[in-house]
Amino acid sequence: MADESNGAAPAETVAPRLQVLTQYVRDLSFENIAAQKGIGSDGKPDVRVTVNIDAQPKPSDRYEVALKVKVDSKLADKPIFILELDYAGLFLIQNVPPEQMTALLMIECPRQIFPYVRRIVGDVTRDGGYPPLNLEQIDFLALYRSEIARRQAEATKPRAQASPRVSRAARARPGRVRQRRRHGPRPRPPSAEATADVDAPGRPRSHPRRIRRR
Repeated sequence: MADESNGAAPAETVAPRLQVLTQYVRDLSFENIAAQKGIGSDGKPDVRVTVNIDAQPKPSDRYEVALKVKVDSKLADKPIFILELDYAGLFLIQNVPPEQMTALLMIECPRQIFPYVRRIVGDVTRDGGYPPLNLEQIDFLALYRSEIARRQAEATKPRAQASPRVSRAARARPGRVRQRRRHGPRPRPPSAEATADVDAPGRPRSHPRRIRRR
């Protein structure tokens, strides 16, 4: 009744907005080493897949999120092929609290563009003369948590490894880590990396970032 008498309108809750504006290949390379050097590729190769995530703020509430995938295939310690893919998506993100922005960029955005990365990797390996490499879904939440834990562990290293002969300023502030902060509502999120080793065509040795070779 108090609000009606004063003429004040109730505050409206604005829903967060996440929209994929466009997706594109920024860089792609496939080096067929076995074919170039005449190396036989018959056998059970070892395939190592590395995935990196990077995010960059753009003007007008836009963010570019990139998945960088590198695939190394070896047979008896001899390289078979190397595939490198840099795939990005441009997202429009609005009405998201700053403290939730990093998690959104490093978890949900990569999750939306990963199916296209998976298809490209499978097509390129097939067109290169090999069975298509089918990447299984990556747990980006677990990847993000492991990256945060790694950064926290690195931040505590100076305190644990500090020399007993330090200046007075260092003794007054042990383990202090200086960080450069970006001003504005769009801080740059940390990059993350996942690595998985597999013996194709067998089952992967790690979970949840599993790779299956068919």
